[in-house]
Formats: sequence, C-alpha cells, structure tokens
Amino acid sequence: MSQVSLEISQPPPGDPGAAGPAADTGPAGPRADGADGPLLADAAALRATWQRLQTGFVDDPRAAVTDAAAFVEHTAQALVGALRQRQRRLREMWDDGADRAGATDTEQLRLVMQRYRALFNQICRP
Repeated sequence: MSQVSLEISQPPPGDPGAAGPAADTGPAGPRADGADGPLLADAAALRATWQRLQTGFVDDPRAAVTDAAAFVEHTAQALVGALRQRQRRLREMWDDGADRAGATDTEQLRLVMQRYRALFNQICRP
C-alpha cells in the first residue's frame, strides 16, 4: 500500500494568514486577518495530493481508494476546523465591538453581516 502524505498545513489559530492570503482593501473588502479569505489556504496542495492519489489507482486500486478515503476525511476535518475558527473571528468582531450597554455600531454590524454573507456563499459554492 502506498503512503500518501495527508498533511494539511494550516497556520496556527490567530495567525493573520490562517485563512489564506488576503489584503486589506478597506471596510467592505477582504481583511488582512483572513476573515474573507479561503477556508483552506492550501487548495493547490490539496489538489496536487488528490492528483497523486488518482494516479496511484492504476498501480494499486485498493491502496488508492484507502488513501483517498483517509485524505477526504482529513480534509473534511480541516475544513470544519477552519469554518469554526472563521465563525469565532466573526463573532468576536461584533461581540467585542459592543459597548457596556451591549450596543454595537450599526455600521460595524453591517460590515460583519457582509462577512457572514461571504462565508455563507463560500459554504454553498458549487
């Protein structure tokens, strides 16, 4: 059976590049903290690993399917972790912005709502 690296490199939580490269383009644009970047920053590496798995099918179909199952499981877990991290950051954006009475600036809430919409669209992308 072939051994395929199932390593998915993700920066540590709180790392500005945790969700991929994103430049701060202003209040409504992508943020430098990755709040609007891809959930999995290393999609190209994931695709390359998948290609290697597919190629291995020719030589050892059972091993390739076993490796593919493990790889998809690992990738799914990484995606769920990245999604949870993104949700925490979004929640902090409007929870931390509240004043002592619990009120948050409407403009800040509008911007957070845009980020939630962007995240929802990422999740539902075909």
